[in-house]
Amino acid sequence: MATLLPIRLLLGLFALFFAYYFGRALEARWEGVAPVGRVARWGLRLLLTVFGILYTGRDWLAVVLLALAGLAAGLGFYAGSRPSRQDTPPSILPPGT
Repeated sequence: MATLLPIRLLLGLFALFFAYYFGRALEARWEGVAPVGRVARWGLRLLLTVFGILYTGRDWLAVVLLALAGLAAGLGFYAGSRPSRQDTPPSILPPGT
């Protein structure tokens, strides 16, 4: 039987990506900007990848991947709470008018 390590690593990368955006969506929901559906969609994606990681076994790889996903969710929440850097739009009028 072939090893499932590459598939689990790929699921771990997906879990990191989904956890980051789940954290951002959760923070946006906390601020009242995002709808509940966005949080639910990212949460479902994250839940399915975590289930895929844990399906074959609960070993050191699963612990590492889940810890990294937790850190990614925290980083996403933090990044969502930081003010975005927006440059001021250029003025239509020439300077000095």
